[in-house]
Amino acid sequence: PEFGSSGNWGSSDGASAPPQRLAASESAATCTQQGLAWWDCNLALPDMFANVFHVVRRFMITGITAILVLTPQGTDAVLRARLKSDGRVAAGLQEEIATGHASVVQVGEATAAENKEFLEKTLKRFQTYADTAEQSVKARHYAEELRLQEAILTTNDATVKSVLQYSVEGNRESLKETEGIYQNMASFSKSILGLLGDTTKSGVGCGDIICGRHASCTDSMEGASCVCDEGFIGQGKDCRAPPEFMPHLLVQEGAVVKAADLHVATFGNDKIAVVFRDPTKGDAGTLVVGQVFESGSTQLSPPEFFTKIGRRAFQPVVTGIDRFLTVAWRDENMLGTCRMRAAELGASGIRGAEMALSWGEPVDFCSQQAHKMSILPFEKNRVMVLYSDKVQESQHADVLSFGNSILAEIGDLGSLKVLGNFRFTENAVTRLEVAKVSSNGFVLAARASRLIDEMNPQIMTNQEAMVMYGELVGDDLVFDPNVVNLEPSAGNFWARGVSLIAPNTVAYAYQDGGNTQMKMAVLSIDPDTHRMKVVQTPATVNKGFSSYVSMLSLPYTESDPHTLIYYEGLQGTGVVNLCAWDAKFERLQNCEDFTWLSEKISNVAGTGLGAGKSFMVFSSESGTPFYSIFGLSKS
Repeated sequence: PEFGSSGNWGSSDGASAPPQRLAASESAATCTQQGLAWWDCNLALPDMFANVFHVVRRFMITGITAILVLTPQGTDAVLRARLKSDGRVAAGLQEEIATGHASVVQVGEATAAENKEFLEKTLKRFQTYADTAEQSVKARHYAEELRLQEAILTTNDATVKSVLQYSVEGNRESLKETEGIYQNMASFSKSILGLLGDTTKSGVGCGDIICGRHASCTDSMEGASCVCDEGFIGQGKDCRAPPEFMPHLLVQEGAVVKAADLHVATFGNDKIAVVFRDPTKGDAGTLVVGQVFESGSTQLSPPEFFTKIGRRAFQPVVTGIDRFLTVAWRDENMLGTCRMRAAELGASGIRGAEMALSWGEPVDFCSQQAHKMSILPFEKNRVMVLYSDKVQESQHADVLSFGNSILAEIGDLGSLKVLGNFRFTENAVTRLEVAKVSSNGFVLAARASRLIDEMNPQIMTNQEAMVMYGELVGDDLVFDPNVVNLEPSAGNFWARGVSLIAPNTVAYAYQDGGNTQMKMAVLSIDPDTHRMKVVQTPATVNKGFSSYVSMLSLPYTESDPHTLIYYEGLQGTGVVNLCAWDAKFERLQNCEDFTWLSEKISNVAGTGLGAGKSFMVFSSESGTPFYSIFGLSKS
């Protein structure tokens, strides 16, 4: 009724110009003088009937839109949000999440209980809207009737009075109809809510019960009940970690074994390898292999030495691919020789001997070594070791330190073929860490000596937190010379870790010894040029000293990126720091600390198992080795 036949306000130039509003008495008189019928006259004027129709029509459109926006999309739903009780109806679910009105975001299809909860909240909003709109319409109708009654008192024209009286009666009838609509809407919502309540046997809601630790309340057709959070077992009141997640001895009870310099890696589909130095066996290098099943249960083989009798192994590192594994170590704590040795699992083909190892001969590849190395596997049974190297070009020349790498290929029965050595920096390096970012790409983190400008030796850059991209290309290791240095003007950065958190996105955590803080930065990798860029500047995630700082890649899922740092807490306890990564806004958020081990430990190492689970190995204060599994789950 607000529009002319042409679809606009009827102006000659097609513009949307609203008609001039007349006073009630003037409107009625003008209509009568022009000989227009009462209904036709009101079609031409924005009177009370038009306003009422507009209100009802607007409500119908708004109500349908809200239902379409808020109804889950069934199997097509990827993100679902449990809206806060004070959450507003946004233009879409994504906007509501982005503006902070979603308290919990989960991945996957909605459950029946979540759909029920969602419907209840939608109906309550629907009912609230109907009640509010009814009060608003009443106020407008009362105001309009007052205006019409005043107009009747001020006019002397009997015809106008008659028309105005018609308007008063029409206004009252319109109010009754509109009230009926809103009351029916509210009654409909109330009835459906009552039916939903009657379908539950207990009639108790989540607001009426308190769940135990590691449990959450859920509304179902049986009523509200407590269920254990993902990864925990129990009846909702006594939820606990599965027995497989509790600490276990790494070797059989009764064996005299002590472990130092622990390192662990996963390979194949379900295999695990743990290496360490055993001080009770003359610092011999020791290896334990086994399988970790989906449930978290673990089957480990007895320990065996990877060093020959009388030989020592300091800070060994291990990796594996398919049925092969490789260990690298140095034979002395200071000025040691670098050694690498490989083995093949199940080479005999005998049933029941799948975990039996066939060792190849060790290969020496560097000397004067005093720093931990890093190791990484590649396709086609290739393995890379990163290490700090030294060379003395002549008898009277200074010893030069630089970053070096070796690439080798593993053959049958653990034989090793060296494919080459590749320098990655001319600066001295230590505290090497590496994380794989693709099938052949990786990122290395290190503490390096100062970078001196060749054109101006007075310009020096600290490389306390250096990060570099590298890649296996054919039989060569290629390193990008365009390194990134975090906080180039600061110093005294000690323990560190690097991890993949999302495609082409890595996190770098380190101990800032000068400020006694643990910091973390996030870098993106250009998929075409492989150039790295800092997208999250170093942020403090913990205050205090930690003797170790390390990270695990993709600790939860690739679609739900998180960072995971494990470090030393108060009194030597094991602590995990978790942060969510917002890829859209490129920022860390919701960082939390969790104690995964309440006992004091002497050393620790970890690796990811996938599906939110991590495998940790550690030694007690006395040096006894244990293993444990912890899992991540949504709150």
